[in-house]
Amino acid sequence: MKSNLMDPIETTGLESFLGDNFEMTMKFYGDSCLRASNTPVNTSDKNLPILLEKMLAIMYGFEGVGLAAPQIGINKTLCVLDTSHQWNREKVVVLDGVDWSQEDASKFFPLQLINPIIVEQSNDTIFSIEGCLSIPDVFGRVGRPSMVTINYHGTDGNLHVLQANQLLGRCLQHEIDHLNGILFFDKFSRREMRRVEVALRSLESKHTQ
Repeated sequence: MKSNLMDPIETTGLESFLGDNFEMTMKFYGDSCLRASNTPVNTSDKNLPILLEKMLAIMYGFEGVGLAAPQIGINKTLCVLDTSHQWNREKVVVLDGVDWSQEDASKFFPLQLINPIIVEQSNDTIFSIEGCLSIPDVFGRVGRPSMVTINYHGTDGNLHVLQANQLLGRCLQHEIDHLNGILFFDKFSRREMRRVEVALRSLESKHTQ
């Protein structure tokens, strides 16, 4: 049974990280936090694992496969992902030099990424339909490099290197775009933008703060 997805997530114990009177709820297009600058976090902050678990709870509640901290009003470079439902389609997943593509998805997911950055991308471009939890009912074709390599810190405090393609590679790029204030429709063709501009204006006017 799902709770009301618009209800704030309990943040007791996170006051030192989030500040007082913070409501951890999904933010939608029009909210300034989606375009704001995001700052790296201290990887040794004891509250990080708690915060990331709460981000996962929101992501799963909305039936998403990825969530970046700006999407819940936290302008920090954090994101979580879980594409295990399509794990059998992943062709390349290399974590710290070890091939994970043939391992059980439950060993790999969920991913909790602290201060992730893209360090390498393939030269080819693959187009696929994307959507976003913060931009409901808007979908369109986005071209992205088929392969991406990222560096990130895990909740273990260690630096990790992850290379991926297919859905995971696309989701990594989508979420890291969020950390740079980039939204997926920024990559639409002019034709795609014309198709969704009314829906975007409606969302923007409803959620502008």
